[in-house]
Amino acid sequence: MRKAYPNARPKLVAVDDGNAQFKIVTDDWRMLSFQSLVKEGAAGGKRLVEGGPSTREYIVTDETGGTVFSVGAIADAQNVELLPDYQVSDHNRVLLIDALMQAGYRDDNLHITCTLPLMRYFKTVEDPQLRTKQLVENSELINGKRKSMAANNVQPRDSDDDIPIITCADVTPENVAAFYDVLYTVE
Repeated sequence: MRKAYPNARPKLVAVDDGNAQFKIVTDDWRMLSFQSLVKEGAAGGKRLVEGGPSTREYIVTDETGGTVFSVGAIADAQNVELLPDYQVSDHNRVLLIDALMQAGYRDDNLHITCTLPLMRYFKTVEDPQLRTKQLVENSELINGKRKSMAANNVQPRDSDDDIPIITCADVTPENVAAFYDVLYTVE
């Protein structure tokens, strides 16, 4: 895990990491979106369109070594946000770092805010005494998402480029972000 850059104040960045795109609102209010196609393994030079967008490769390191992931217009890449564990997966983390680097973040400390779908942010539990169901925060997934985003274990494969360091990660339900979006556009 990489350490925060000394003497660098964290920049606040909002991230929406689903629906075939990573959408980012930067600390200077730029709104950007990036295609979120990824595959585990090296790209091997495969592209959807000759001369199309470049392919980027990253290594995710853990206790057992490193795994290569390829991002971009790769013929056998997949849109992975429908995978059951996507929100806490290496795929998600690679796409996050790739989008942040495309947005221009390199040797920056970042405070990330992202969302989870409402029905993933909350879960239903039964209360046997009251014979009812209650909606409660899915703290296991929320904490897993925070931990996953702040793992700081993704590095460009064939490069010593500085990467952004996530020093803090917040997770909110998507509907809260949608509410603020409506308020912002109503003004």
